[in-house]
Amino acid sequence: MHKIMRNKMLKRIGPGREKLKELLIPSWLPGCRRVTPGDGYLEALVKENVECIFQGIQGIVPFPEGLISDDGTMHEVEILVCATGYYKFDVPYLPQVALINGEGVNMQDAWREQSNLYLGITAPAYPNYFFCIGPGGTVQQSLTNNFRNSGTILSALETSCEHFIKIFTKMQNEGIKSIEVTQEACDDFYYQLDQLHENTVWRDSCRSWYKKNNKVWVWLGAVRTPFPPNFNNPPFPSKLLF
Repeated sequence: MHKIMRNKMLKRIGPGREKLKELLIPSWLPGCRRVTPGDGYLEALVKENVECIFQGIQGIVPFPEGLISDDGTMHEVEILVCATGYYKFDVPYLPQVALINGEGVNMQDAWREQSNLYLGITAPAYPNYFFCIGPGGTVQQSLTNNFRNSGTILSALETSCEHFIKIFTKMQNEGIKSIEVTQEACDDFYYQLDQLHENTVWRDSCRSWYKKNNKVWVWLGAVRTPFPPNFNNPPFPSKLLF
């Protein structure tokens, strides 16, 4: 598959333009990151009226001049479009605000090395904390591996929220003040996740915000696959945290 896609990109770029090929054609396996580019993208880059500049920006000066590249060249521009992406921290889904549990531990500190979320939806040591499609959850695979329609963000959100409602209903009906998943259950889930990823494309050399410390923080199956059979009717122990 990698050879087929590489040859297709080479054909779309055409002869020459070796620097463009070097920078744009991935060396990793298809699916390790989101499959790109879309139709017309490569064709636009090789048009006669397009110049690709493979440098950083040293500075921006007022119109009618434009910007200065790292080699000191002035490039006249009329419109400057900033495609800066978004900041995802060094650890996938590290909270952007302080979240402190009853023991005084801030989740931003506890998760500094790696996330700790069961099924991508709830965290040990943080009672009543629920999260939609977090690390290890069921949405990232629909964003990164477009070869199969194994899940969308809507169905992933719905699956998580259905589970939350079951728990909230029980808590409300029985006067339960707090509930949390055990660390043992979370450890078992991540062990399963690591085993499943052992021979997948996500182990290839691509860089991504969902890879950290040699771990891959995405679910690789269908939306409901990671959830146990009794997920929609979760079992509860006789004693809960109050």
